[in-house]
Amino acid sequence: DGGIDLASGKEFSVNGTAIGGSNQMVLLTSATASSSANISLTDFVDSSTYNHYFIVGQNIVPASDGADFRTKFLDESDNPITGTYVGGQFYYELNNTGVSNPTANQSSTDLFRTTIGDIGTGSNESLNFTARLFDNSSVSTIYYHQDSMGRMSDGDMHRDWVTTALSTTTVVDGIRFELSTGNIASGKFFVYGVK
Repeated sequence: DGGIDLASGKEFSVNGTAIGGSNQMVLLTSATASSSANISLTDFVDSSTYNHYFIVGQNIVPASDGADFRTKFLDESDNPITGTYVGGQFYYELNNTGVSNPTANQSSTDLFRTTIGDIGTGSNESLNFTARLFDNSSVSTIYYHQDSMGRMSDGDMHRDWVTTALSTTTVVDGIRFELSTGNIASGKFFVYGVK
């Protein structure tokens, strides 16, 4: 049925979320990019069944070199939820001169940037991520955390952590991924409900 079942009393952890016993991750929706302007994953929120949502992005490559990855929350009509997204980022960069560990705060209108580095189109350059989305059915804030890994347009390896929140009474029912410029040439996206 698309779920991951575990023997009673057994558990494993995904991005810090323990999954075990009667808990289950259920694949709710997926999409494959092919020169796509964006990827919208919609109509998957069911707060009576799932306590949050686990999202995976695999081998995402932009059509244009040096694009940054952006995310928007969607309402029940699949329209972007507007407002001020606030959050913070931490990343480390592995390059020929060592490791850097910058942090940054961000506040942006109607979207949030989920990578510090720009995604590349060269050989072995792509973005992979896992994320957790907590809906706002019982509170007036949407929470999202993303852990990204990949080789950026400058050839350096990056690992980014981004946490963002949007205070709104508009109920989130989906999520959209897009780039700052150009299309998403390729990549796969999956959303799992966590019981």
